[in-house]
Amino acid sequence: MCGVIYKITNSLNGRSYVGKTTRFVEERFGEHAHCKKFLVDKAICKYGRENFLVEVIEECETIQQINEREIFWIAELNCKVPNGYNLTDGGEGNLNPSSETRAKMSAAQSGENHPMYGKHHKPETIVKMSATRRGKHLSETARTKLSVAKKGVPKSPEHRAKLATGNRGKNRGKSPYVNLLNEIDAHKLTYSALAEILGI
Repeated sequence: MCGVIYKITNSLNGRSYVGKTTRFVEERFGEHAHCKKFLVDKAICKYGRENFLVEVIEECETIQQINEREIFWIAELNCKVPNGYNLTDGGEGNLNPSSETRAKMSAAQSGENHPMYGKHHKPETIVKMSATRRGKHLSETARTKLSVAKKGVPKSPEHRAKLATGNRGKNRGKSPYVNLLNEIDAHKLTYSALAEILGI
């Protein structure tokens, strides 16, 4: 299975929305409940998520099939405005955006475009965010992705200064084993002399 077609229904007025996703439908519904990008998002915000039912209406095997079936179900269930919450006939959108598209999406949410630009979380919000993450660990896959993303990225002068301050006063010399090997090599020590040095 590649993805699903889902339907969100407002139990108060019967209006519906048909969408597609390659993820868990509950996760997608959660995004609708926290965004205000689509008309259905605003409706969920207005009426409360407890008044909406989300269900999978069809499973699909390919991206092409997902797009085709979304068009079919929007028409079949008459979900377009003014009868429902869909604003288009469906079938548009890219479930697997290219690297160029991802870069554009990132730029659109960076700097001054980011909703948190120039703002700061309240101390109590930071505490709550910290509490929800406590005890959770990144998977090996996530760790690898983060490692690869950071590899080769130059450190800023401020970052280098912090690292230098953190390491100041620590013994950064060679290990005693390396020093001993150098000593052996320099003086051509015999096994008996080496045993005497090591106390064995």
